[in-house]
Amino acid sequence: MAFMYTAYLDETGQDTKSWVFIAGFVGKKEQWDKFIPLWKQGLGTQRKSLHMADLRFKKDRDRQLLERLAPIPLDSGLEPVLGGICVNHYEDLLM
Repeated sequence: MAFMYTAYLDETGQDTKSWVFIAGFVGKKEQWDKFIPLWKQGLGTQRKSLHMADLRFKKDRDRQLLERLAPIPLDSGLEPVLGGICVNHYEDLLM
């Protein structure tokens, strides 16, 4: 029996020689199908997407938004994934 999993990942630090991280969620189609409408509802009508770099964390509405959105991936059955590497430890192998 075969299973197909889909992952949504984002990276940070890729322009540095320090730490690079990739994080996101992985799950089956049914889990993503559950997640998507809940996420859209959690975002509200004012947003189409969420990019953490756009949040300033100075207003209560940012905290409320994150409190609404934070439980949705796990409630949908998605699994978190995270990886990181210190680029300067391996730079000589990559160049």
